[in-house]
Amino acid sequence: MRFRGCSIGFALGLCLAGGGGPVMGQSATARIETTGLRLMDPDPYQVTAVLEPVRRVRLIAPADGLIRGVPAHLGENVRESQDLVLFDPTEANARYRVAAAELRARLGDQGKPETDPARLRYEASQAEADLARAALDRCNVRAPFPGRVVDVPVCAGQYVLKGTVLVELADTANLRAVLPVDRRSVTVGSTLKVAVEDREAECKVLALLPLPDYYGTLRDLATPFAAAAVVFPNARGQLDAGLRARPAGVPVSPLANIPRRALKSDDLRGPSSSMVQVIRNEYVTNVPVHVLGAIGPERVQVSGPFRDADSLIVGASVALAPGTLVRFNEGPAARGIEGISPNPAHGGAEAAITSPGGSTQPVSTGRGATGTRRTVRPPATAPVQAGSGGTPF
Repeated sequence: MRFRGCSIGFALGLCLAGGGGPVMGQSATARIETTGLRLMDPDPYQVTAVLEPVRRVRLIAPADGLIRGVPAHLGENVRESQDLVLFDPTEANARYRVAAAELRARLGDQGKPETDPARLRYEASQAEADLARAALDRCNVRAPFPGRVVDVPVCAGQYVLKGTVLVELADTANLRAVLPVDRRSVTVGSTLKVAVEDREAECKVLALLPLPDYYGTLRDLATPFAAAAVVFPNARGQLDAGLRARPAGVPVSPLANIPRRALKSDDLRGPSSSMVQVIRNEYVTNVPVHVLGAIGPERVQVSGPFRDADSLIVGASVALAPGTLVRFNEGPAARGIEGISPNPAHGGAEAAITSPGGSTQPVSTGRGATGTRRTVRPPATAPVQAGSGGTPF
């Protein structure tokens, strides 16, 4: 955090823009109230969300068996019911043939049995045949929905036990994420535009939830953040799982807590936008800001492209145009506000810098003539130090 002190004083100003202000080249007296800015680094609040598939399943082996083939390839997009893993069907096929043969034997040559014992034996054989058929069908592991193969940890010729993961499938037709949003402006069912890596994508808000702990650092800000469960339509595959989404409303510029009366409407960006005025390098500068929220009845938290040496203008007795040069009346040698940058051809105040050698050196007066300045040699025991205030030209 960086802090600059407060100052309130009288200043001389010149509005460089047209209007009812002073004329170019003249100076005017105005009262300007300024305060220092305590800037906060926005880096701790740079949170990101990761896009994930709406469905992600792991297909497992239904029984012990030998894998005959793996038609699925890593990264491949597959359709629904497409074969992904093939088991050796020899044993299952034999069991099915045995059950089918027993069923035919129960049936005999007289058609469907009519006595109760015969009918019960027939139904039991029918059930056994159905189970054998189902076991044979499970030898082909198929995709339950259209998706993308994201993992294939087995290979052909491998013997696996029941429950072994065969394929991991992800539904990438829709991607989901949990984003921090401003609770005041987001509602369930609304559409948001979110920056995803180097592009912008639209998503739909499915639900508003309490802010999770991994976004806990955002609770330090004045914005009332909530967590929005959103879904990104991705039927054409323009997005990939794992991409990072940057939430809107999270500050990316330095933050400051300022008096509410320092906010002004930014007509260039629109009536709903805000700005503040600062004194930067002695000139009035308009700084566009994003209002994060109120931190009291008279102060708000904003984010904008501030600088360490900026002095916030809280109020002024006249309208200040950007580009106005400001000098505060804080001493007898104070200078007025100039309509243009200082002319290098004009001479400044004498610096009164002494030479360590004590000799008389020619100096320039700044008016085309050459004069002399008397210097005094400092005592031999006293070190020569540079002044902390710089050279006042």
